[in-house]
Amino acid sequence: LDPENPQAMPELYWTIFVFGVSVGAVVFVLALFTRKWEKLAPDDGEDEHPGAVLDANEPVGKP
Repeated sequence: LDPENPQAMPELYWTIFVFGVSVGAVVFVLALFTRKWEKLAPDDGEDEHPGAVLDANEPVGKP
């Protein structure tokens, strides 16, 4: 890039933008197909968690 040629600046910005979007797309596709994000949640063997839907007939808490 020649600092004496300001007409080339939009091309530089476009190149940086396309590079950033490309890297983001590659990271997204890798994350989607490797499914490593599914292994991030702890697997404690229990189906109940704080976000579970409570049944109205089930007592709350452990006896």
